[in-house]
Amino acid sequence: MQRFNASFSNFLVCYPIFIALVLIISLTDSGQTALSASIWFWARIAYIPAHISGLPVIRTLLWLTSIAGLIMMLTQLL
Repeated sequence: MQRFNASFSNFLVCYPIFIALVLIISLTDSGQTALSASIWFWARIAYIPAHISGLPVIRTLLWLTSIAGLIMMLTQLL
């Protein structure tokens, strides 16, 4: 239960950043918004069970994938 709380807390920290980026990018009508948002979302969803089960390498790769989704969204703003 402690691992679930930690991973869900981590999700909640990143979620406002994700929502803000999606809203801003959606105003620019970029074609990659859905792709980068999907990458972030599904990587974060997959991160929770990986964190709960204690898979450190897979958890790190999923976290890095979600960060890549955020970076893709940020580059669309530039």
